[in-house]
Amino acid sequence: IFDVNVAADYTYLDKENFDESLLKSNAFGRLQLDNFGLTIKSNYQKQFLTTDFLGKTISDYYFFRPSVSLELFDFIMADLGFTFSGSGGNKLNGLFAAFGLEISENLVLLAEYSPMAEFLTSGKLLRENNYFDPQFYSSYVVEKSNATKIVLKYEFDKYLQIDIGFKHFASKDYPFFGPFVGETIGNGFRLYFTDAKSYNEFINLLFHLGPYGIFYGTLDYHQIKNSDGSLIPYHPKYKATLTYGYNFENGFNGEATLEYHSGRYTDIANSNSLKSFFNAALKLEYKFQSQIMFWAQVTNLFNTKYYLWEGYQEKPLDLILGVDFLFN
Repeated sequence: IFDVNVAADYTYLDKENFDESLLKSNAFGRLQLDNFGLTIKSNYQKQFLTTDFLGKTISDYYFFRPSVSLELFDFIMADLGFTFSGSGGNKLNGLFAAFGLEISENLVLLAEYSPMAEFLTSGKLLRENNYFDPQFYSSYVVEKSNATKIVLKYEFDKYLQIDIGFKHFASKDYPFFGPFVGETIGNGFRLYFTDAKSYNEFINLLFHLGPYGIFYGTLDYHQIKNSDGSLIPYHPKYKATLTYGYNFENGFNGEATLEYHSGRYTDIANSNSLKSFFNAALKLEYKFQSQIMFWAQVTNLFNTKYYLWEGYQEKPLDLILGVDFLFN
C-alpha cells in the first residue's frame, strides 16, 4: 500500500500586511507479509510568510516515522518504531509503540505511545482565534513528550461504535492566548508560553441508523495545567457535541449539531473566567456533479449571547454560504 497527498493553506488579512502560504505533503507506505509488516509515515510542511514586523520569512517542518508491526496469536498486534520530527533547531525524536488486543469479537483495547513535535504557524493560530495578532509570529514547534493514548473500543456490526479513552502529553513550552501586557481587553491577543501537562478523558459514540441517518456524539473532560496547578486559559474542562446527519436524495445532505462548552479561565492566574454556553447549528449541503459542493450553515440558532474570547461577543444567529471544490 502506498499513498501520497499534497495540500495547501492560504491565509491573509486584507486590512494589514499579513500573508501566509503553507504547503503540506503526506506520504504513507506499508508492506504486509503474513503476520509481519513494515510501515513508513511522513509529513513535510513549508511556510512562506510576510508580515509588517518580520518581513518575509520561510520555515519548514518534518515528520518521519518508520515502524515494524507483528501480529501474534491472531488477537494481539504490536507496532514498534521511531519518530523523527522538528523544525529548524527544535526537534523531538523518540520511540513509537502501539499495541492492540482483541478482547472479544466486539471489544478491542488499543494503546499508543507517540511523542512528537507539532508544527504551529501564525496562520493556523489565526484560524483558531480570529482576534489573534499574527504580525510578530512566524512558526513554533510544540514538543509533546510522553504523548500517550489508551482506547477501549466496542463495535456492534456496522450500527454502533463506542470509544472510551484517555490521552496525555507534557510540554515544556505550551502556547496559550492572552492580551498584550499593558493593553486593555479588546485590542487583540498575543501568544504566551508555559510548561503544561494535559489529561483528557473522552467518550465517542457513533450510531449508523441505516436509512434513518447517522448520529454521533463526543464528551470530553480535559485539563491542561502548568506546574503551579493553574489551568491554561481558554481550554474548557468539559466539551460535548451531538450531531445528527441525514442524506437526502438528489445530492442533498443535512446536519444538525448541538455543542456545549463549560466555563473557561481567561488568564493564567485563573482569576477571571467566561461563562459556559450552548450553541446549535444547521447545515445543508448540495453536491453538484462530483467535484463541487455548495453549502449553507446557520449558527447560534438560539441567538445566545456568549463569548469564545474575552472582549469579543460571538455573532447572533448567523448565515454562512460557501462552496467547496473537490479533487481526486
